[in-house]
Amino acid sequence: HNECRLGNWYNNQGKKQFGHLEAFQELEAIHIDVHNTGHQIIQLYIEGNKESAFLLSKELLILKSKVLESLDILQKQVDFSITSMTSSKQ
Repeated sequence: HNECRLGNWYNNQGKKQFGHLEAFQELEAIHIDVHNTGHQIIQLYIEGNKESAFLLSKELLILKSKVLESLDILQKQVDFSITSMTSSKQ
């Protein structure tokens, strides 16, 4: 999970800029779950348990939605913090 594009951003630039935000912190656990679930699906498929792999792929789609929701919340928190900083300077 540290080597994909999201993990690379999360652990570097993202953490520097947004590490203090709650949505950013919550994103990590979801992101790790995505990778763990993906690895489980691959393992099940390799073992010939294609039906279980298919069923678990539905969980992966749910996790994908959670990642997108978390990023949306993060964007709103960033927009709010920028707006708050701008307002306090006036």
